[in-house]
Formats: sequence, structure tokens, C-alpha cells
Amino acid sequence: MFSMFKKSKRHGPIPTSSVLEHTSTLVPTAKATRQCEISRLTLKSNVMFRPSWYLYTEHIIHQSHNTLTHLYLHDIMLSMYDWHAILPSWSFPRLLAFSLGSRLQVAFPDFFRFLLRHPSITVLDLSLCSLIGTVYLPSNAQRRVLPRLDKISASADYLVPLLVAEPHLFPKLRSIVVVDETARGPSHVDNVLELVMRRAAGGEISVTAQ
Repeated sequence: MFSMFKKSKRHGPIPTSSVLEHTSTLVPTAKATRQCEISRLTLKSNVMFRPSWYLYTEHIIHQSHNTLTHLYLHDIMLSMYDWHAILPSWSFPRLLAFSLGSRLQVAFPDFFRFLLRHPSITVLDLSLCSLIGTVYLPSNAQRRVLPRLDKISASADYLVPLLVAEPHLFPKLRSIVVVDETARGPSHVDNVLELVMRRAAGGEISVTAQ
């Protein structure tokens, strides 16, 4: 499979998609980013993934390995192959909130493996996301995915397969937001409610439509 990344001797994969062309943008110095440890990171454009910036983006992300708790990705026009190369290099043991927004071409298997590496996540927002591929949870991984998840926001297309997979999945789940139901009809909310009612006892779960 053709990859949209090229390797650097000192760093990980660098995006080389056609949408990420070199520009004359001034980049921060290594000294300025050396001690950059952050707890919240929002990436909402391609700028930080341009070849002229990406080494610094990667440096900041890896510097924040043990401090990042909130990660939001929106409107980043990388290819599915780019994300296939990027996501495996990201690991944040303290990550609590993760949001995938619009225009992200992420394959579900890559997304699922990211979730497996981050059992600390308590809030998952897929409300604007359109993952590529079938939503499928391997039986040998179902008990290990997001054991601390408290709230999830997503369309019924994602919620139904996740809730059907295993009645005991997400034992800490307390809030479900069903997105885009005005266009799909109330039956999809009903499907989610029915699946919630089938779950084993373990506390109340709030289900709302957005």
C-alpha cells in the first residue's frame, strides 16, 4: 500500500500529501519548543502538519506524552494513509477527552487501535466524525476498550454497533448523546434506548438527542 509519508533519520513520518505543500511560514526554534509540555491540544487545520512545521508538532506532542489530557482534532485534510502512519506514534497515558471532528479521513481499524492504547479516556466525541470502514469490535478486544468511558457523543451509525457488541462494554458509561437524529428520524434514538435498556445493571445512563 502506498504511504503518503516519507521517513526522516531523526524523526517519525512527515506528511507529504499534496494538500501539505511547503510554505514560507516562519517556524519556531527547537529551543522554543524544547520544554513544551501541555495538557490540552486542539488542532483545527493543516498548518501544523505541513512539512515545514511537522517536526515541531511532533516534538510538542511527544514532549506532552505524560501531560496531555485533552486532544481535539478537527478540519485536518490528511489522507487515510497519513493517519495510518501518524496515529500509531501517538500515546498519551493520561488522556481523558478525545474528539474527532469533520473532514478527518481516519480508518476505523486505526481509530480502534488508538482507543485500545488509551483506556484512560472518559469522554469521546465523534459527533462530527465520519470514520472510514465498518464499525467492528473484535471479540478478543471488547473488554479492553475504554473501560472508564463516561460520555460518548456520536451518530447511531457508531453507537448501535458499539452497544450491540457486548452488553458489558463501557461499564462506567453514564451519558450518551445521539447526533443528527433530526435527519434520520426518531427510530434511531429508539434503537439506542433499547440497547441501553438491555445492558446489565450498573447505574443510570442518560440518553439525549442532539
